[in-house]
Amino acid sequence: MKRLLLLLLVVCLSISLVACGGGGTDTPADVTPEPSTGGGGESIFRVTQTIMPKWDPAVGSDYASCVVLINAYDSLVFPTPDGGVEPGVAECW
Repeated sequence: MKRLLLLLLVVCLSISLVACGGGGTDTPADVTPEPSTGGGGESIFRVTQTIMPKWDPAVGSDYASCVVLINAYDSLVFPTPDGGVEPGVAECW
């Protein structure tokens, strides 16, 4: 009987803690809401990335650096789904 009462107490306590768990409208740190651009309930938000992406392929490993590296450098070859390669910048090898 004591175990059942203790279990019931733990369940009630955990439910009350979960119910007090927030539910606010805080935005994440990397999302900056901007004012609405007009009627219709539409709004614009901006997602910021790293301030200084790395241009060196040996150093840059974060998302912003990968975006820069993909757009700045061309690959010599590209892999195919069947395991082969097809030319990119390379004309022959």
